[in-house]
Amino acid sequence: MFVNEVNSICGDQLPEFKHLPELVYGLCIMYEIMRLFPVLSTLPRKSGKDCFLQGKYLIPKGTSIGPDLINLHRNPKYWGPDYNEFHPSRFDNRGKGDQGWHPIMDGKLRIPSKGAFIPFGEGPRNCLGESHNFITVHCKAENNVGRRFAEVEFVTCLALVLQKWRIKLVDGWDKERVFKVLDASVQYATIRPSSKIPIVLRKR
Repeated sequence: MFVNEVNSICGDQLPEFKHLPELVYGLCIMYEIMRLFPVLSTLPRKSGKDCFLQGKYLIPKGTSIGPDLINLHRNPKYWGPDYNEFHPSRFDNRGKGDQGWHPIMDGKLRIPSKGAFIPFGEGPRNCLGESHNFITVHCKAENNVGRRFAEVEFVTCLALVLQKWRIKLVDGWDKERVFKVLDASVQYATIRPSSKIPIVLRKR
């Protein structure tokens, strides 16, 4: 699907910054990858004072606490019965109207509700440069950092690769085996697969 979008928007040209607002499905792919396999398993913060979580659980001052991103991003309450499936189109809001989800990126993308998808964090201490202006391109240069840089880099690199190459798994590997390896990912500075996933690139 993204290959068709790239061909339609870019044609024979290499993808440029001006194309990014229309390469929406590439961003859906990035978001779905980060939903299922976030870069970090949690985003810890240290409490500055004694406080109560949900009004009843004491969090002493100096305690590190953070959300469980893996289970949050796979919570069927927010993501539905296919929460464990890879479906980038769940983020695509084009032509879907109001279906109870929260629109982002000028309405071209969507999330179930605020706080249900936070791979870059949430609130005043989220990722540097957090903003939902990727799609508009009408943004100040000083804001092109953090999250936006990651989005631009991911979509551009994916488009460049898919313009020239077909990507396939090697014989003996299938989607289920890949997911098994990815679900067994281990935490170092960031999460990484428990073993290598071999692929084959073929010229288009």
